[in-house]
Amino acid sequence: MAVGKAAVLYVFRTLVDEPIPLNEGCLKPLELNFPPGSMLNPASPAAVAGGNVETSQAIVDCLYGALGIMAAAQGTMNNLTFGNERWQYYETICGGSGAWRVMMALLRFRLI
Repeated sequence: MAVGKAAVLYVFRTLVDEPIPLNEGCLKPLELNFPPGSMLNPASPAAVAGGNVETSQAIVDCLYGALGIMAAAQGTMNNLTFGNERWQYYETICGGSGAWRVMMALLRFRLI
């Protein structure tokens, strides 16, 4: 459920015009429902490793689409890894965003 909560928190924080702290209180106005046995609240012995990148992006795309904010984005993240036997670095890098009204208006303005 952590991936689902994080994706919901991300989407709704992007809709607030003012800087707000990143904490559980941001979710207070929302009612989250992750049915037991679902992809976002799996039951044992379900495989649960390694899918958070695609899952979180799918949730974000669905929420932005349902709210009429933005079209779907890349749908995944790119991974950057490097290191050696002493240290390692791993980062996920989000892909492009889907079309949205504000950006289309800015692009039209810039092209004219």
